[in-house]
Amino acid sequence: MLWFAHLTALLTSIIAFMQGKKWGKIMTLLQTVLISISGLSLKFKLKNKLVRMIGYYSMTIFAQLVGVKNCLTGQSKATWEKVESTR
Repeated sequence: MLWFAHLTALLTSIIAFMQGKKWGKIMTLLQTVLISISGLSLKFKLKNKLVRMIGYYSMTIFAQLVGVKNCLTGQSKATWEKVESTR
């Protein structure tokens, strides 16, 4: 559900930005900057530790969104591997 929280926060801040609220402008700017940093860090393989952490965190959120899309469209399949004996 983390993907939903991020999406809700982004949409809420965009709506507040469009209504002219100061906190909406700040939050939208901050979220846009973080999304831009994550995209740049993954595209250019930047070496800064903080920038890479932002990039990997964003990548996990994006992977969750892809997983939810696959579930909703029926593209995901549950597969189980046979358990090997531990005896």
